[in-house]
Amino acid sequence: MDVGLTLESDEQSSSRIDAILGLADHLKSFFATREYGEDIKVLVIGLILVDQGAVKLHPARPLKYRRSWVFKPTPKSVPKTFTNLVEYDIKLDKDLLSQLNPRESSKYLAGLVLGSLELIRARRKAFPTFDIERFEHDLKMALEDYTASTASVDLGLSFTKLSVQAPAQRSPLSIEDFPKEALALVQRELPVVQMAVAKKDRELLRGILTRVQAFSDRWDLCAPLPQEMNPYAEYASLVVKLLREGMLELMAASDEERARLHERFRKEVDARSAALAQGSGQWPH
Repeated sequence: MDVGLTLESDEQSSSRIDAILGLADHLKSFFATREYGEDIKVLVIGLILVDQGAVKLHPARPLKYRRSWVFKPTPKSVPKTFTNLVEYDIKLDKDLLSQLNPRESSKYLAGLVLGSLELIRARRKAFPTFDIERFEHDLKMALEDYTASTASVDLGLSFTKLSVQAPAQRSPLSIEDFPKEALALVQRELPVVQMAVAKKDRELLRGILTRVQAFSDRWDLCAPLPQEMNPYAEYASLVVKLLREGMLELMAASDEERARLHERFRKEVDARSAALAQGSGQWPH
């Protein structure tokens, strides 16, 4: 499913815009491999961020449904057709946002996006095949990951928790979904790891670790693994190795050792992708 945020603003650059763009990127990647029924294939939420005096000049659009929509931003662009698209606008309180720190801003944005689902729920009879309960569940997960990524996390402590802490709540998804979910997490976060490595940015790595911690809590990835997770133990290992990819660059490992472990990890990701494509979540022996 395509989930996108658009922004209508009277400012060119600010921490508020950075927060919105960060959330937009996160939602786009999170939902790229998920589907919730044919009735809604694309969801576009427009965010309006303008000064209080200009609010009336930028009215929020009500929910609109398009069976087909051709997007061509410039005359020379190749047109792209979207089907079963839902779009609507949300107005942001610019004055309030200016008083919030990054974590508070992320919570504010997440709350508005989640609350906006009531617009779809009010017209759910128009979208009978759209699984709004499952979408809402996944949206909460995505927003929790996003808000957690803005927190300052102690790298060593969180890595220890990932290995030994037993979480309080298990994901409501079926255990058979775990390989697909784990691989999607790794493929979604690996480019961010690579960016963090290239920039030597420990803060980016902390955000990744927080999202991986949230994933591990949802799936009860404590040590030892629950018995029902044993067939997918290598996928659980893959999640932990995702963190190692970034941490290697911040540790005193030799160039040869880092290269060897990076190459092994990429081969494991490729092997898992191939196994799922063939309809098997089992690790080949």
